[in-house]
Amino acid sequence: MTPADEALQEYSTEELCTLIANRYHSSITQACNFLQEHVLHNTYILSLPDTNVELAHVLFIKMQDELKHLFLKESGILFPCIRKHFSGSDACNAPRCTKYSVITTITEQHLQILSLFNRIKRLLLIDDMLYISNVSLKACRDHFMALETDMRQWMYIEQTLLFPWLQSMYCITALK
Repeated sequence: MTPADEALQEYSTEELCTLIANRYHSSITQACNFLQEHVLHNTYILSLPDTNVELAHVLFIKMQDELKHLFLKESGILFPCIRKHFSGSDACNAPRCTKYSVITTITEQHLQILSLFNRIKRLLLIDDMLYISNVSLKACRDHFMALETDMRQWMYIEQTLLFPWLQSMYCITALK
């Protein structure tokens, strides 16, 4: 366990919800907007085959849409539900918004988002830009890498801290 993991273990569920919404939802949204406006119009990217560029744009829009809907679901339904129902110790009356099927659906959406992101990276040859000297391409690569890091951290926090805690709050595991 890393020091960062130990620090996150200290967070309450309410604090995790706030961290995810304020830190990760906002930074991922801003990074996607920046990439959509600036990086995907980079001259190197535009010099790739038209089919790659067009498909990458379509997949990027789909990924943004998936992220937007998931963020709305989390910040508008899941996190308020957690704040309302889990501030006390009455875990046996866990509401439907935190049931196993909801958590499973969100986890599946995480995988779908990562799959879309990886397809975009392959289409745009982002991983082939590791040893480049062009400043513009370095910035392009760095923005993609920062977005990937934020998305993976957000998913890690939910899947290793928040969701296991929610699952442990049920009195009967047969509720899955």
